[in-house]
Amino acid sequence: MYIFVLITLLLSVVWWFYRNHNNQRQFPATLAFFGSCFAYTFTLFMTAHNSIYGYVLMLPRDIAAVVIVALISNNLRSNKSFFLTACALGAGVFYGYTYLPSLLFPKKNVDTQAELLVELKNKENAKDVQQDLSKWNIVLKSSFDNTTDSENTTLDEYFTIDVPENVNVEEIVAHLSKNSFVVNVEYNETYQLNLPQTNNQNKTFSSTSFNDPKISEQWAFEALKLNELSKFLKANNIKPKKRAKIAILDTGVDATHEDLKGNYVSTKSSYDKDKQTHGTHCAGIAAAVSNNKIGIASLSPDNSWVQVTSIKVLSDQGWGTQEKIIKGIIEAANNGADVISMSLGGPSDDIRQKAYAEAIRYAQKKGAIVVVAAGNENQSAKKSVPASCDGVIVVSATNYQNDKADFSNTIDEVKMGIAAPGQDILSTLPKQKYASYSGTSMATPYVAGLLAMMKAVNPKITTEKAYTILKASGQDTKNTAKTGKLIYPVKALQMVSK
Repeated sequence: MYIFVLITLLLSVVWWFYRNHNNQRQFPATLAFFGSCFAYTFTLFMTAHNSIYGYVLMLPRDIAAVVIVALISNNLRSNKSFFLTACALGAGVFYGYTYLPSLLFPKKNVDTQAELLVELKNKENAKDVQQDLSKWNIVLKSSFDNTTDSENTTLDEYFTIDVPENVNVEEIVAHLSKNSFVVNVEYNETYQLNLPQTNNQNKTFSSTSFNDPKISEQWAFEALKLNELSKFLKANNIKPKKRAKIAILDTGVDATHEDLKGNYVSTKSSYDKDKQTHGTHCAGIAAAVSNNKIGIASLSPDNSWVQVTSIKVLSDQGWGTQEKIIKGIIEAANNGADVISMSLGGPSDDIRQKAYAEAIRYAQKKGAIVVVAAGNENQSAKKSVPASCDGVIVVSATNYQNDKADFSNTIDEVKMGIAAPGQDILSTLPKQKYASYSGTSMATPYVAGLLAMMKAVNPKITTEKAYTILKASGQDTKNTAKTGKLIYPVKALQMVSK
C-alpha cells in the first residue's frame, strides 16, 4: 500500500505539470495531488510504526523523490513524449532512492545470520555433527552457554548454525533430521516490533492516592481501580516481604530517567540505554516510581515493592532473534528476576518451539514468572511466538470501552490468558520524556507489575498459582471469551495476602 500511494503521489505531480502545459483545467490534478498527499501521510504513519527511525529514513527520501520528479516534469513539459519520459524518470528516481543504497551497501539485520537451532542428544556429539556438515562449510556454535544449572536443562545441548546463502535451508533441515545425534531442528526466527496506531483520546483518571503530576492522563488506572488498591494496602498495613525484580526483555531501558532511576537496578551497563524507546516505555508501565511528585505512577504505591532491570534482546531498530531472546530469558533468570516481561514476538509457522519451552522451564525453576504479549495481529495468540508456548501468561489488550482493542490478538486458544489496558497508554521515554503508545506490548507490563507485587507479598508463589489468582480475581470485559479476565489488582492482592 505504501509503495502504491507514493507512486500515485509522483504521478499526480506529473499530471499537474502536464495539464498546466496544455492549459487544461487544473482542479482535477490539484485534487489528485492533495488527496495523494493525505493518503501518503496516513500510510507513512502506519508503515513507520510510530518509530522515529522510520520517519527519518523514509520522509527525506520521499520528499526528494517528489522534488526531483517536479523538476523533471517542469523541464520536459514541451516534449511530446512528456508523460512516458517523466514517468520513467520518476520511477527510476524512486527505485534508486529505495533499492540502490541496499544494493551498493548491503546490510545484514542484527542477529539474523544464525538461521537454525539444533538440539543434540549430548553436547559431546557436536564434533560428529560438525563433521557431517563439513561439505557445506557450516560451523556449529553453542547457542546457550550462559546456563548455570546444566543438570536440570537441555539448553546447553543447543547449537546454532549459519546456513550459507548458496545452500538450501530446507535441505539442511532434512539432512539434520536424519542424523542420529540430532534431537530437534527449528528455525531461529527473527522478530520486529510492530506497534499499532495510537489515538491519543483524552480519557482521564481522578486520583485520590497518587501525587504524580501526569496521573490524570493514566486512564488505565480507572479501569484497574487503583484507588481501591492504595486504600486496601494502607487500611490493612500490607507490606512487601521482599522487593520483587522485574526484568524487561526489550530494546534496553534509559536507566537515568527521572521516574525510573529510583526503581532501577542495572544488570549490564550496555542494557541501560534505549535508542528505540520501546523498552523504556514498558519499564515505566511496570515500575515507574509512584508518589514521587514526578511524571507518572505504576501499580506499586512506592519504591519499596518492586525494582526493574533491563535485558537487551532487541536491536536499536527493534529486531531480535529467537536465540537472542532465549539467551535473555536465561540471563534474567540467572540474575534473580521474579518476573520476566516480554513485550515482543510475532507470527510463526514453525510448530517446533522446544528451545523456548526449555528456556521457560529453566526460568520457572529459578523462581521466575514469564509474562508475554499476545501480539497485535488481531488473530489468535496461538499463532504468535512466544505467546503460544506452554508455561507463559499471555496478555491481551483492552481499550477505554472495556472491550478488546481492535489490534489485539485473542487468548481463547492459549492455556493462561489474561487482559490489561493497552490502548493509548502513557509512560516514560528516554531523555526524561513521556508519550502514549498502544499495543499488547503496553498491556503486558501492567500484568508484570501486578505479578511482581504478588511476588513481593508471597515470594514462593508459582506461575500456575499466580495465574489462578489473576483469573479468579479478574473483571469481565465486553468480550471476556476473547480477551480473558481484566486484571483487578486489589482483589488479586487480597487473595495473595490471605
